[in-house]
Amino acid sequence: MSRSLVYTYAAALVSASAWGFALGYGIWSLGWIAFLPLWGVWIYRPVPLHAVLKHTTGPSLLVYAGAFLLAYPWVGAHATDAGIQAGISALVILALLYSLPLMAGAQVALRGRRGTGVAVWVGGWMLVDLLLQYGSWAFPWALGAHAIVDSPGTYTLIRFGGPVAGTAAIGGLHAGLLAVLQMTTLESVGKQSVRAGVAGLVVVLLGLLVVSYGTSSSSSTSAPVPPAHAWAVQPDVAPTTWANADDPMRKARLLALTQTALDTTSAPPSLIVWPETALHPADTTGMQAAVDRWGVAVLTGAVLPAGDPQQTSQTNSALLYRPHRTMQRYDKHHLVPFAEAVPGARGWQALRRFALAASNERAYVPGPGPVTFSHSDFSFVPLICFESLAAPLLARLDTDLPPTHALITLGQTGWWRRALPAQQHVQYSRLRAMETGRPLLVASVSGPTTLVAPSGAATVLAPFGEATVASVRWPAPHPPGWYMRTAPYTDIAWTAIALLLVSVPLRWLS
Repeated sequence: MSRSLVYTYAAALVSASAWGFALGYGIWSLGWIAFLPLWGVWIYRPVPLHAVLKHTTGPSLLVYAGAFLLAYPWVGAHATDAGIQAGISALVILALLYSLPLMAGAQVALRGRRGTGVAVWVGGWMLVDLLLQYGSWAFPWALGAHAIVDSPGTYTLIRFGGPVAGTAAIGGLHAGLLAVLQMTTLESVGKQSVRAGVAGLVVVLLGLLVVSYGTSSSSSTSAPVPPAHAWAVQPDVAPTTWANADDPMRKARLLALTQTALDTTSAPPSLIVWPETALHPADTTGMQAAVDRWGVAVLTGAVLPAGDPQQTSQTNSALLYRPHRTMQRYDKHHLVPFAEAVPGARGWQALRRFALAASNERAYVPGPGPVTFSHSDFSFVPLICFESLAAPLLARLDTDLPPTHALITLGQTGWWRRALPAQQHVQYSRLRAMETGRPLLVASVSGPTTLVAPSGAATVLAPFGEATVASVRWPAPHPPGWYMRTAPYTDIAWTAIALLLVSVPLRWLS
């Protein structure tokens, strides 16, 4: 194995480790510089593609197998089999998709255009991000923005350009730093290196300007926030029990916690929130009567028939029961890939093998899109689990967003228990709160039930594994960010800007 290939492997491991820590543990500083080792080695020590393929297959399989064996005791103790299967299926598909722009960039680099090759890689990466964000595959967690969500300038960056701007900023900063390093480390600096270094310095200064200008707060809107508060019921029921339509424990636990809280309070809320899939068709019987008796509205998740004549499909829904008023219904639009639906399975039956084993033969079907619910002068947007990860979904609300006071996500992250996906779900919810300027409540079966302020600050109301009723006091909303009025055009523009920021310095370097 050549020395260049050894350097490439070492740099790839360092970059992967840095990115993993940035994503999983919120170390935002690593998110900004994670790919520098890999980019640097690729530019200064190019490895032929055939050599990479020749020497990669065996070692990669060993590395993945070893990492899986080392990690499985921890993952297996914290996630259910269904959660592990869904995660592995998603990671395999994502790895295949993201390998395409990498191989395209390598082909360009082999022809002596190393800087252009890196630009092709980054451009393809951004394009895949856009396709995953807006296409039927819908993998919103593919974007890199939540790796830098705690950066000082993220609030301004996300509100202005959305999550794609985060990916663009990371790519631009990487290219700028490499160009500056190139200019300062060479013994004899040529005209192209000077131009690359100057362009890189401009990119870095622009990044520092965004960070210095960005704040973690903004003035609230003039719209009054209703004084009435809400309750979030966290029942802490095992995932397999919760998913069993015939198990009465699910609804019984919810009713017991709710009734006890109502019996012992002198200040009942205006809204009670139950988690995702809390009700199945048989459980809806008597719910309206209970809400009428309590005099309090209940937002609850439900699994309901989709209404097709053959009764072969179902929806993952949110229902708002209001005292003595008509119920409101929202059917989930973005289904969880490989858990609720397999992308592309209708055209390619072989993909169905990636699906989770279903408890019944009914397939989930998506709803038409986002809606707003209202009760007692309090309006909000219901989201279901995976949907709080999808920025374009909320951008579709357009003029319906400003009158709303909050976003409420009904979730079931218990499939992963204390594993990282549950924490990452909250991280992406922080991005949605910053973009929309609205507080966001994450109400989950086993927790953590979390309230995210419009600034992005997250407060855990009920920790994981605790059966409780958490009180929710809504923070004042902020004005919606500019991104909410301009998506998807903003995403396309940021992709073009990222290509410009990356390609100009790196092309001069090559």
